[in-house]
Amino acid sequence: IALIIATIALNACDLAPRVVTDFSPQTVFDPTEKIEPKTFSSEAEFIQFAKKYKTSGFRGGFGFPEVAVMESFSEDAAMKSTAVPQEASRDFSETNVQVAGIDEADIIKTDGNYIYTTSGKTLFIIKAYPGENAEIVHQIKFKNRPTGLFINNNHLAVFGNFDSPSIMRKIGILPQQGMTFFNIYNIEDKTNIQLKKEYRFEGSYFQARMIDDHIYFITTSNLKSSILKPTPIILEETTASSIPINDIIYFPIPYQNPQLANIHAININDPEQDLNSKSVAVEGSQNMYMSEDNIFITYTKFINEWELQQEITRDTIEPKLSTEELALIQKIKKADPDVVSDAEKKQKIQQVIELYIQAQDQEAQENLRDQIELKLKNKLEEFEYFEYTIIHKIAVDKENIQVKSTGKVPGQIINQFSLDEKDNILRIATTINQRWSRFDGDASESTNN
Repeated sequence: IALIIATIALNACDLAPRVVTDFSPQTVFDPTEKIEPKTFSSEAEFIQFAKKYKTSGFRGGFGFPEVAVMESFSEDAAMKSTAVPQEASRDFSETNVQVAGIDEADIIKTDGNYIYTTSGKTLFIIKAYPGENAEIVHQIKFKNRPTGLFINNNHLAVFGNFDSPSIMRKIGILPQQGMTFFNIYNIEDKTNIQLKKEYRFEGSYFQARMIDDHIYFITTSNLKSSILKPTPIILEETTASSIPINDIIYFPIPYQNPQLANIHAININDPEQDLNSKSVAVEGSQNMYMSEDNIFITYTKFINEWELQQEITRDTIEPKLSTEELALIQKIKKADPDVVSDAEKKQKIQQVIELYIQAQDQEAQENLRDQIELKLKNKLEEFEYFEYTIIHKIAVDKENIQVKSTGKVPGQIINQFSLDEKDNILRIATTINQRWSRFDGDASESTNN
């Protein structure tokens, strides 16, 4: 009776709903598993996902963000020029792009008569034609340095990373990982341009593309386990909102350095049109390629031999443990993720396993290690490749954004120019790196595919 009463009392102390979703039961990436997009059923489930990976070692950013000016002057890429005649007697060159008809952000743009460019924290509008009458006609000074811009008809978009805690405090928002500003101006009167829309997006700028009137602006943000606005914040003028939980997509894979890629569809010529946003949980250090209909986000997943050995060791030793040791492991697994991260739990469980092995005599230890080595060798022989490029296909049509499908291919890509889509066929060039096998005492050849 006393035990029953104590149990009821303990349960009464914890009335908050619990989520017990296991997002990825496997600890090592399995290339045979199908990777299908999933959505979160609630903010509580998303917070649990964030807690699972909250101390996985990354410190923000999107791996190696491609700053617009670096994209525009890449000399090793087979880029096409989209020269568009403004008048019959005069041609001018637009930004070099990978896919004709899909504009890429840059720090300098021209419409044939005016040049729009940034230097430091200032945007300059320069009358450029005719050359003898060239002059600066307008300047805009920003609190932060612009990263890139787009022009379309009588509208100009300027954006960059935003760092102004005092402004955020006045509005009553303190984002955990910085903001990105995105401003749209009416430039019909070049000497008196008008600010039409002002956005602030939580996260760091990654890439941006423009098709016709729509800009697809992508930021990245780390996972937050806070119950106060856990999903990425969007600030429109002074009105704060966040990406709805059912617009955040994740995949059933064992993440290592998860981040959110936040895709915002913005109509540059109709700034009052409602913003549409989607977030996709991806690994760090991504690449992005965009065709006329789709955004492709890619990253590399590895079959980690050390992690595989740890997993085999746990599976081999756990059945041999005492009741007390198994109880300790269960206690570690059930520990509050706010206190002990998933990675720390694995480390503590591994310590229990290693202590058991060390407690055996030398012959028993050698037998156990031989069993583990043999199981690892057999497991590794099941894999044809040990590195894969994961490809997420995100369909875009004006303001509509939809995560369509996911695939994988052996090897790694170099950058966005390793991908190209034509007639609904995606071509991708990968490299499978040389790999040393300690069992065979030999190295495989590196191949391009």
